[in-house]
Amino acid sequence: MNRGERLKAIEQRIAKLKSDADTKAAAALSAASDAQDVRDSLDALRVQGENRRAELESKQDQLQSDAAKQAVQTVLLQSKIDDANRRYAQQQADAAGSANPSQSAFRK
Repeated sequence: MNRGERLKAIEQRIAKLKSDADTKAAAALSAASDAQDVRDSLDALRVQGENRRAELESKQDQLQSDAAKQAVQTVLLQSKIDDANRRYAQQQADAAGSANPSQSAFRK
């Protein structure tokens, strides 16, 4: 193989690697966009849950039976626990992202 053939082979290899990198970058951007869509959907559900929790809290005093009041309190406590768990998971994810900044290029 002469020098010209080697140079052409190197150029072809570089072109293929660039094409592969471009494809992978596009896939990563698409995945990041999909993840953001899911995150937005989950945030909307969280807001909806918070609104329902506030509605239950406001109606709790109107309930007559102790069993109904207890059921509402149970739902409210579970909702608050779920919210605290979500915030904790987000803090852990943020901490993991800041500990490894090269992995967080496609976050948010």
